[in-house]
Amino acid sequence: MSNVLLAFPNLADDATLSNGRFFAQLPIINVQDRRLARVSRTLTANLADTIWDFDLGTSRVIRIISLLSHNFGISATVRIRGGEDSTFTTFNYDSGFVDAYPPIYPPGILAWGDAGLWDGKPGQGDLDEGVPIEFHKLIVPISQGRFWRVEVSDVANPAGFVDIGRIVISPGYQASINMRQGLTIGYETSSTRTETDGGAAFHNVRVRRRQVQFSFLNIPEDEGFVKLFDLSRDRGTSEPFLFIYNPADTFHLHRRSIYGTLRRLNPLSVPFAVHTGQSYNFVEEL
Repeated sequence: MSNVLLAFPNLADDATLSNGRFFAQLPIINVQDRRLARVSRTLTANLADTIWDFDLGTSRVIRIISLLSHNFGISATVRIRGGEDSTFTTFNYDSGFVDAYPPIYPPGILAWGDAGLWDGKPGQGDLDEGVPIEFHKLIVPISQGRFWRVEVSDVANPAGFVDIGRIVISPGYQASINMRQGLTIGYETSSTRTETDGGAAFHNVRVRRRQVQFSFLNIPEDEGFVKLFDLSRDRGTSEPFLFIYNPADTFHLHRRSIYGTLRRLNPLSVPFAVHTGQSYNFVEEL
């Protein structure tokens, strides 16, 4: 297992955006809005309309690029390139076109006849049910990455266009010592149940969102005060960031990667003179 990755800050929020063609009411700048439902929508699903460029303004180390709250079709592929050339004639990183939806079902889990039985990939039914399968591309950190291009090849998208709610381009932070054992992760809901005098139950159904509680311990003092302490100042309880349980995940990357906010700010602990610790209660943004 690879150490947990906390993706902040999101450098895409301050980037200069260009390329692609979008509806005037749903422009590309919507991906810089923290509200995932405020999507950017391309005019068509043709590749010429679904190529987006990001100028970060200066070279930065990048570890992860994520595409959140999208409507990619089942056969969509994504290519990510980055470097110092704004024309992308040359580049320092190229993912090539990779499947937008990787295998999400381990062997032996599905029943006969289920979609994904042989290749582990989600079926159209999974997408129709709204299973959140976001696209995360972990990158071996490169320091020469001012310009980034995201290409979505999705000409068969049944909607005839591509929606994208948020794009995260981040150097991220991986602690030198992984989070301690005892993490909890699950769903919560604010749905309510009302029972009549006759015993019938009525449910006011609210959306279900993921939440995770985890903590660090024995983080070196300098790292703790520069990274963990400053995370609380930078993000507070209103600024979202991306939690990735295990960057080396295979089948469960989308299940254990959460875009959300801190529910509360806990103090940094100093259990030993040169070591620090921090606990987090993190809830998903929808």
